[in-house]
Amino acid sequence: MQGDVKLIVSSQQLDGTHKIHFAVEDTGIGIPMDKMDHLFKPFSQVDASVTRRYGGTGLGLAISKKLVELMGGKIWAESEMARAQHSISLSRYLQPPMNQSHS
Repeated sequence: MQGDVKLIVSSQQLDGTHKIHFAVEDTGIGIPMDKMDHLFKPFSQVDASVTRRYGGTGLGLAISKKLVELMGGKIWAESEMARAQHSISLSRYLQPPMNQSHS
């Protein structure tokens, strides 16, 4: 069985700022809706049996969430169990740099 992973990047200009959106989509095993709140918690696994089969510590998304929030962004997940597809998204608003003189 083969799956795929997609990285989708888009931007949008809004009143002098830019919104940059990154989405990672894959055709993995899917995440049940009642387990979504565990995704971004440190040392948390949606399913312990999956950890034994695929590995992982439960820190990757917790660290990502902290870094994204420190940069003023938002990170979230969506999952469609029927299609075994889920995505992790990140959006960040960027202010263009002020005119600076370069020496």
